[in-house]
Amino acid sequence: MKTLGFTLLAVAVLALPICAQPVTAVADVPFAFVAGNATMPAGQYVIRISAGSFAVALVGADGHAHYLNSNVDYAQSSSGGPELVFQRYGDRCFLSEIRTPDKGREIATSRLEREVQKTASAGRASQQIVLAMR
Repeated sequence: MKTLGFTLLAVAVLALPICAQPVTAVADVPFAFVAGNATMPAGQYVIRISAGSFAVALVGADGHAHYLNSNVDYAQSSSGGPELVFQRYGDRCFLSEIRTPDKGREIATSRLEREVQKTASAGRASQQIVLAMR
């Protein structure tokens, strides 16, 4: 009986890293955007989503990583491959969601985005931009 219990425990511990694999995707973003509190230039980004937490890393072509927290792990997923979703207010774009085929994550709204939302609501409505990743 002890051997069976130890075997089940060993299998569970060894399977944990397999279940907690991060999601990694690449996106070519053709415009500058704001992610969290950082303004990101147009370019290629590697997106890494931690499976066990709400952490998201954006790694630019320069190799510098920007870490973001996602608010919610919600049910809306992408219909195909992974996607980045931006909210556009006038000429400013803000990263708002990261969708994968199994889950979606909403990026926390920054203070700057809330300020831009207020001024934009008096004028034009916001626009949603969905960008496919590979």
